[in-house]
Amino acid sequence: MLKHSGADPKGPARLAANIERIAAYTARHPELKSAHHFLYDLRSPPDGLPRFVVMGINPGETKRDWDLSPTPTEETSRFDFHRRAEPSGSALRWARLAGDYLDHADYVLAEVFFWSSPDLRVFGERFGPLAKSPHLDFCRDMNRDLIEVYQPEAVVAPGLGSAGLCARLYGLTPLRTIQDAGARVAEIYCDGVRPWVFTKHWTGAFGLTAVQKRLIQDAIRQAVREGVPAGFASPQAQAQAHKALTTTTRLQTDRGRALVEDKLSACHDWVRTAFARLDTTISAASSLVVEENNGPGLRYLRATGKGWIIKLHPKSGHIAIGFPDSMREAVRATGLLRGQQGAAWVNFDPAVSPEVIDLLVRRSLAGS
Repeated sequence: MLKHSGADPKGPARLAANIERIAAYTARHPELKSAHHFLYDLRSPPDGLPRFVVMGINPGETKRDWDLSPTPTEETSRFDFHRRAEPSGSALRWARLAGDYLDHADYVLAEVFFWSSPDLRVFGERFGPLAKSPHLDFCRDMNRDLIEVYQPEAVVAPGLGSAGLCARLYGLTPLRTIQDAGARVAEIYCDGVRPWVFTKHWTGAFGLTAVQKRLIQDAIRQAVREGVPAGFASPQAQAQAHKALTTTTRLQTDRGRALVEDKLSACHDWVRTAFARLDTTISAASSLVVEENNGPGLRYLRATGKGWIIKLHPKSGHIAIGFPDSMREAVRATGLLRGQQGAAWVNFDPAVSPEVIDLLVRRSLAGS
């Protein structure tokens, strides 16, 4: 029985029902049945009162796992196929690291993607690209239930690479980055209720220095101590404010112009220069240009009505231009496309000529 003061008293039954749902979901999808096991609601210790949710990308898989259970199985609060065996060296190392970083608090393991693979290559062969997986929304909904049941003080995710995907799936807002000699060590996000702490992977191939380990420990402790920043707006509240802003604030109005200039005053010179060129081009083509604010440090302009969008990211240092589907091939031919092959975004850094941006915007307008 869960005794956590913030926990859902019906939580055990709710999570047990979710495990049944995951098992049934797995049985309906042949590619998922090729995994050795799925992982969900794996508490440490098994009768613990988790203060943290530790969120991985997906469970690992070894030959030893198949030796222990020759048929697909699960790692859950209902049944953990490992519990009948002596813990492996890697499991002992993981438990030691979790104790170090979480100050020996109880925690529950979760995964962005529930099903196991031995490495990234096999993951791709079995399931395809993670970011495009049709199973992510199902996993997200199950994980939201788990987080709601346990009401953790923080979600901790070993692996900085999962931050962007989790931010998209769970509606997270970035708060701050912790660095060591210019290298990212941890990133703090917030879901409106609790912090999410993404760290360098605890068992990464290149290891962590003593300084980086301390920085990670301090980042988790500080995130728990500070909780949600005062005045922080949840993603839902941001969405409501965003909707109100985009329906009332237009660049051609004095109020809209003053608001945009206020936002731009905090940006780098190159952002203001690029914006001035974009503003000239867009204003001549469309009156539906609005200013939006999508959380701290992510301010952008959006052109609506023709399937294209301009974003200014002053903190992360790039401009992104989204194009209508009809323009994807033309944009890809420029060689400036970033990210996945099918994406319709072009990310620019300050070194890219504003004339190139201007040209691509005009090309987009002409094709939309």
